[in-house]
Amino acid sequence: MKCLLLVLTLFSGQIWCQRSFRQVDNRASNCQGPDRRPGNCMDVRKCPELLDALVYDSQNATVANILRTSNEICRNNGYIEGNSVCCPNGAPGPNPNTTPNPRTNGNGRVSLNGPECGLSKVSEFRKVVGGVDAKLGAYPWITLLGYDVLEGSPFKCGGSLITQRHVLTAAHCIRSDLKFVRLGEHDLGQTSETRTVDVNIVKMDRHPQYNSRNGKNDLAVLHLASPVAFTDAIHPACLPKDEPLRSRSFVAYTPFVAGWGRTEEGGKSSEILQELQLPVLANQVCREKYAAQRRLVTEDQFDNAVICAGFLEGGMDTCQGDSGGPLMYPYQTGSQFRFNVIGVVSYGVGCARAEIPGVYTNVANFIDWIEEKISV
Repeated sequence: MKCLLLVLTLFSGQIWCQRSFRQVDNRASNCQGPDRRPGNCMDVRKCPELLDALVYDSQNATVANILRTSNEICRNNGYIEGNSVCCPNGAPGPNPNTTPNPRTNGNGRVSLNGPECGLSKVSEFRKVVGGVDAKLGAYPWITLLGYDVLEGSPFKCGGSLITQRHVLTAAHCIRSDLKFVRLGEHDLGQTSETRTVDVNIVKMDRHPQYNSRNGKNDLAVLHLASPVAFTDAIHPACLPKDEPLRSRSFVAYTPFVAGWGRTEEGGKSSEILQELQLPVLANQVCREKYAAQRRLVTEDQFDNAVICAGFLEGGMDTCQGDSGGPLMYPYQTGSQFRFNVIGVVSYGVGCARAEIPGVYTNVANFIDWIEEKISV
């Protein structure tokens, strides 16, 4: 009964948005949703993806607008069923491995670290001594950022899915031509190996104190046009929002990084997702090394808002194209390991040069800001 009441309330004529789609004469079931995915008009109760959004997050203004617009698309196509929506093709049906989403905190707001966060198909973690191909499904939250470019690959940055509607990335990856994210990718050279999902971006929140001169506060949250259905292959990472991870320094730990960036300075980007472990160094090490390169811009450049990581002997590092991607620590809770995104790839000097570690945004310092943005 609750679902029926929500449907009637959401689709009442009093809250429809202004018509913006061309009216056609024929009754058509084929449609293109607000996120430009092709679909079919049907009752919302027969579309699990949009029904989940209706039940779990109908009070969110962005989600409500997507649902209203989807309903209007079908009505303007002549599909007059009152509770109809443009259900995306391939929208998953009931599946015991798919959790209802988005997760909320009980107040109708999306929350971090749901029960599926950070779980990987890889059950044993080997020591990664150099950049190697990641195992298929190792990082189900890994995200590619797609730009509207005329030539070459549209993917220029990475990110991490943190809720069904939000991706965490670097502020310097935000550009006017950033259009969509891709989830579920592994090998860019294969089209049948995995089932990828592309979702348009409707809003980009760059941290208000981001400083492009010294790289401080290099963090952003992307808002997706439609909620992503969680599966074994696509679900969010955890964030270090609780103790003991929130206050841990991670110095001398060797967390994982992953991405499709260049495999060497000036080289080509990788088609297969790469992974690497990097040692975390004291921030004072980065301060001294960057000062020696005349790259120390401000006195507060290497405070607790950043993580310094890399091999001083060089040879292994993140590179162009990895920006915005995750620095991840697998934390054991009970019998399970859950990957926490403790850092976001920010900047460096070249790639894998000796005596120049990489700099990562320290996610724990920004948990309050992230939670504020995902609740809007």
